[in-house]
Amino acid sequence: MDADYPGQHERVVSPFLDVDPSFRAQVLRRSPDSQAWLEDLPRLWTSLLRRWHLAPVGAARYGGTSVVLPVEESASGRRAAVKLVSPAASAADEAAALTAFHGQGAVRLFDVDVETPALLLEWLDGPSLSSAPNRSRAMRIAGEIAAQLATAAAPPGSPRLADQASTWLAQLRHQHDAAQRAGTAVPDAHFHLAAEIVSGLTEVSTGTPTHGDLSLLNIMRGDRGWVAVDPLLVTGSAAWEAHTVIRSHLPDIADADDPVELSSRWIREFTDAAGLDHREAGLLSFARFVASYYWESQNQGDTGTVEGLRRMATAIARAELG
Repeated sequence: MDADYPGQHERVVSPFLDVDPSFRAQVLRRSPDSQAWLEDLPRLWTSLLRRWHLAPVGAARYGGTSVVLPVEESASGRRAAVKLVSPAASAADEAAALTAFHGQGAVRLFDVDVETPALLLEWLDGPSLSSAPNRSRAMRIAGEIAAQLATAAAPPGSPRLADQASTWLAQLRHQHDAAQRAGTAVPDAHFHLAAEIVSGLTEVSTGTPTHGDLSLLNIMRGDRGWVAVDPLLVTGSAAWEAHTVIRSHLPDIADADDPVELSSRWIREFTDAAGLDHREAGLLSFARFVASYYWESQNQGDTGTVEGLRRMATAIARAELG
């Protein structure tokens, strides 16, 4: 029989009586088959409390595809966080990445339940780096985090950006065709530049582990300082990360008097701190602006976000092509 944990013999009020509507919509947008998971959250939560001998100590915090809940381990009193992972993400991949990083630049992993799926993590009270008032300093911190993550050894069999490039290129072509039919496509010259950049990824042979989605929202403040959360399992040049870092403040860039200059300056802050090639990061960011614009515009994305992504893709392409 399980050892006692605080609240085991009394009714635990579920934090999922009313799941945040915006979170529900976001998860279903990314993974339409997540409805069953959303409905099962109360049972999953109660089961994890018993299995890991935890006591809830705070309200649920909703991310893009997962829910994080603060807890306390009954035996040690250590603060921790339970992360319930939706079908839109992979707890197994995240656990593999966090195991490889071993707390170097990333949140520490205490335990994982791949079947639920859920992770037991080091508690980070925040805030996220996106709230930092000094934007340039935030970009440099993100670069420092990327450099720390790159010191880890990639898990055997980790997906490589180079191997994914052909799939991404095919998807980009499909999106461009759909946008042409809908009358929302970027100019052909802009698309071909993006496609050429994506195709070039097949030649990148580095096996360096990267975060995979290093937005400023995915860098949190904790007792050890700034650390990354929510990593994907991917290897390749961390220059790939520059796009999500600067996109964290998309409205600021897109509305700037000179969006190309501002985005380039912020990318420079990131790449200098990470020891990466500025030119490579800038080109990859452009290709990802095109791809992000197509994905958001074709998947009911926020109107302001869609417009901002298109504005950035167009401005950078004009600067590149003259």
